[in-house]
Amino acid sequence: MDAIWNILAVALVASVVNCDVFTTQQIQDLDDFIQNAMSCRHVPGLTLGVVKGNQSWTKGYGFADRENNRKVDANTLFGIGSITKFFTTTLLSILIDESNKKYTWDTKLSDILGKDFKLNTNLRTTETTIKDILCHRTGLQSGDMGIFAGYPSNFTRARMTGLLQYLDEIRPFRDGFQYNNWMYALAGHLVEVISGNSWLEELQTRILDPVEMTETRVLSTNIPVTDEKMAKPYVMIGEEVVPSASRIYNIHPEQPAGAIASSANDMVKWIQMILNKGNVTDNVIANWDTLETAFKPHTSVPLEGWNKPIYPISHVQSGYGFGWFISNHNGYRLMWHTGGLFGYTANLWVFPDLDIGIFSNVNGPGLTVGGARIFEVIFSYIFDMLMDQPPWLNETTACTFPMPWHPENYPKSSTLNVTNEPVENTKQYTGIYGHRLFGEVHITAQESTLFIKAGLMNGVLNTTNVPDSFKMQIVGDYEFFSNQNNVTTLLPVTFFNKTNDKFQDVLFILAADKGVFKRGVVWGEGEKGEDSDNSTSTLSSSSLLHIGLNFIIYYCINQ
Repeated sequence: MDAIWNILAVALVASVVNCDVFTTQQIQDLDDFIQNAMSCRHVPGLTLGVVKGNQSWTKGYGFADRENNRKVDANTLFGIGSITKFFTTTLLSILIDESNKKYTWDTKLSDILGKDFKLNTNLRTTETTIKDILCHRTGLQSGDMGIFAGYPSNFTRARMTGLLQYLDEIRPFRDGFQYNNWMYALAGHLVEVISGNSWLEELQTRILDPVEMTETRVLSTNIPVTDEKMAKPYVMIGEEVVPSASRIYNIHPEQPAGAIASSANDMVKWIQMILNKGNVTDNVIANWDTLETAFKPHTSVPLEGWNKPIYPISHVQSGYGFGWFISNHNGYRLMWHTGGLFGYTANLWVFPDLDIGIFSNVNGPGLTVGGARIFEVIFSYIFDMLMDQPPWLNETTACTFPMPWHPENYPKSSTLNVTNEPVENTKQYTGIYGHRLFGEVHITAQESTLFIKAGLMNGVLNTTNVPDSFKMQIVGDYEFFSNQNNVTTLLPVTFFNKTNDKFQDVLFILAADKGVFKRGVVWGEGEKGEDSDNSTSTLSSSSLLHIGLNFIIYYCINQ
């Protein structure tokens, strides 16, 4: 059955805005290349937009809903994930410009938000600027565990600002790049405070309406993921590509960090606005003197690129601006950003000195190695075509990339030291553990097995050869995180601080990040002083949206 849908997935629906971007033969070559890449990388549906000068070209490939044989076209909406971030940056740029120098990129957040704003130290609370949060140099963990579990609809971004003090430090303030989705949620709140309107209202009136992005929406805010205009998202479980659970696509209150849903036809308009330096025809959307700062590297990003002579081309990373990674691709300045929201992944490349932009979005199979790679191969192929250069990729290497130049860095199974023995005295572990920003974790038992539940996230705790240490296998809506490409990924969970035969704390470890939920700690309550214990934080920048973005960045660039 999987082979059948792979064959069907190469079906395409074209919606061509202007044919001057490519010749007829180039379009045929591109179709063949993309269909081949989609098939070998198990991509159900893909949308594509290309801008060259004042011309644009868009097309849809494969299925928006393969179960109902609904095809992708250039108006089909996909979640663009973190490509949303530059929309939020642009809103702030507009408001800064209109403030008549009351605000600048260097304005301190405490001067805007007042006493309601707190971070984990007095230094960060008093000194953090708009620039700091947009270029990811606060040094704080991303801490998306709460989004993973889900927040109530009445949890506002205003309420959020006082709870960000419970994000832990990963590195010293302004010491380097530390990706953080909460900081862009905070940027969205700045938009609301400065303008007096909601982030959604400002997005609609300041950007979407004047740029004529008529189909663009915000997921779970003014369009559900199940809407017929949306491409249905798919994820990989084992080796099978299956529909994703719809309820996990509500990332409230982090919409300003990654919740926009857009189409190829709308995104080429966005690219043209960028290439035209903030203008759409005679309409100035954003003053370029202010917005241009976003396209300069403000934070160094320690990622390796593609280097000659290993690769036939060069792709060198230089830093991060405001919602943009800044690179040099084969000698040309490139601004780019990925977006990852579970089944949806996206990429946007803009070459400002060449007046070229490329956008694409897929609806599966999620954050797998193959899914992340498809943009690199397609965008590189298109760039060579637009530059009238012979392509360095072909239909074979489109499926093997980064091989034969570099081995693929596949994730490894994390089942080492798992014993799966019956749990003795389950009552010492069971109960409710809390975190002031990320909510509650419920540990329950059925006979001699422990289970974990945090909102929408559910898992089974497998015993290990270390006492009171377990490895969590995610089940349910998020099963694809623990089981894809036949690789089992388990999360370390350790209980400690035992009092009256009950553990008081549970430690989660994900990559280099760690954090603790505690008995008796209630979401949203309490104050944390300068010298208080920071260990009450939980899963940090490797979880949820940041898992998604880091995974894509790592596999797209760090080879």
